[in-house]
Amino acid sequence: MGPYETGFFLEACRLRGSSCQPYRPLHPEITGVVRAVSEVLAAEGLPDHARAELLERIASRIHAMEPELDEQMRRGRVERQLQRVLNS
Repeated sequence: MGPYETGFFLEACRLRGSSCQPYRPLHPEITGVVRAVSEVLAAEGLPDHARAELLERIASRIHAMEPELDEQMRRGRVERQLQRVLNS
């Protein structure tokens, strides 16, 4: 599980009253993004249990996208390497 997935999952746990702890601290920027999303959902009037469910869905969606994102990053690296070879 990546850092954003972990952040959304931990926020969902917090909203449910659980005390889940990451095995390593999350970057404050990630925590800030996750809290901002949670606060926007709260401003829409969603109760904690609904916010927790949505945050878990976000985490799951990010997790499902990781292979595709990894492939895009790999393709980008290969394209940059080819471009360097062609320009030299």
